[in-house]
Amino acid sequence: MRIRLLKLAAQRPLLTLLCVVLLLGAAVATPIAIVTNGGGSDAVASNPRGLINRMWFDRYPGKPRDEVDLIIFFGSGFGVYEHGSRYKASMEFFEFERQGSSVEVHFFQDDSRAKTKFEISQCTDDRNFDLCLDFKSSPRGPKRYYSWGHDGDDAAHIPWAEAWKRGAEARVTR
Repeated sequence: MRIRLLKLAAQRPLLTLLCVVLLLGAAVATPIAIVTNGGGSDAVASNPRGLINRMWFDRYPGKPRDEVDLIIFFGSGFGVYEHGSRYKASMEFFEFERQGSSVEVHFFQDDSRAKTKFEISQCTDDRNFDLCLDFKSSPRGPKRYYSWGHDGDDAAHIPWAEAWKRGAEARVTR
């Protein structure tokens, strides 16, 4: 078999070079993709930093008019809790500080504060998501929220999710 491959390489050097380049490219691109995506839901589930910059839903909004509870903790130390649909919602802005697997939240409107522990884990109780966020005592809304392990998965599952997230971030940072 090796002799046949060597003969083919000698007869077709450009084809051989192209195959080598493609194989090397695939060998380099695979680890880079794993690292830039954070290693997937396994890596996020074992890291409390997975709380940040991720849309957490109490249930899957299959249609734009479905009402959900949504919470987002942005890397800036600010966040948004929202209840409603894509078209009609009420929202609360808050600031937070995360230390390990606990988070302290300060809601601006009613000046209330909450400190709670949380855990991010892989879960299968809702087939639309692959991560669960469980609060020991929820700062707002339910104790369990759901999300996805890879950045950008929210936009792949919910077409209006990216616009939702950008709009929330713009309102928080003003």
